[in-house]
Amino acid sequence: MIQKYTTVTVKDLDESLDFYINILGLKQVNKFSPESGVTISFLRDDNSTLIELLEDKNLSEEDFKESRVSIGFGVDNLDEILDRLKIEGIEIIRDIINTPGDGKLATIKDPNGVEIGINQGFNM
Repeated sequence: MIQKYTTVTVKDLDESLDFYINILGLKQVNKFSPESGVTISFLRDDNSTLIELLEDKNLSEEDFKESRVSIGFGVDNLDEILDRLKIEGIEIIRDIINTPGDGKLATIKDPNGVEIGINQGFNM
């Protein structure tokens, strides 16, 4: 099996699109509504990572109590990315830690509470 995408159920699709496109630099590649109250947007980065943002207006606030999803992105220069995120007002929830192979990792959250790991030099 090959993973094709990660799905994130979001409270506000417009807010989430702004974050993933304007803050993280992904590109929207598709957007559609498969049924009433549901809108799906697929985003891609330059390395073909695909994320599905799913907004379902039929969900209640209770459905968003806790996120069980996390996403990891690789970058060439973590310090540069963190500086830009701080300028954008994005909170760094876990500052830089060292990872195997001289890598490093920091963690932020998207507008829905989804944890996003930003990795430099950590290859598997």
